[in-house]
Amino acid sequence: MKTLLLSGSILTLTLFALPVFADGHTEKKEGYKGKNRHLKEADLNNDGKISLDEFLTKKRKMFATMDANNDGFVEHSEMKAAHKKMKEKRKKWKEKHSKKDAN
Repeated sequence: MKTLLLSGSILTLTLFALPVFADGHTEKKEGYKGKNRHLKEADLNNDGKISLDEFLTKKRKMFATMDANNDGFVEHSEMKAAHKKMKEKRKKWKEKHSKKDAN
């Protein structure tokens, strides 16, 4: 039951919460910016649509990043550590870009 609950929590986090955390990113990639940049990254064959396979590939990469000990499971501590790392990365990015805006 704990595994099912944890799996559901991870799925919910990856599908809904993480794109919200990434919303502050605005760097451009081939005409995409903000949230659309994430869509462009998920569109692996550049056909303007995201298939289920493309979506799952992106989420598998995210899961592998969170699974710090590579045991095939994401524990609460790993999820918290991944969130903290992402938050620090976002903070550094904002600091770097706010300096550019000031100049």
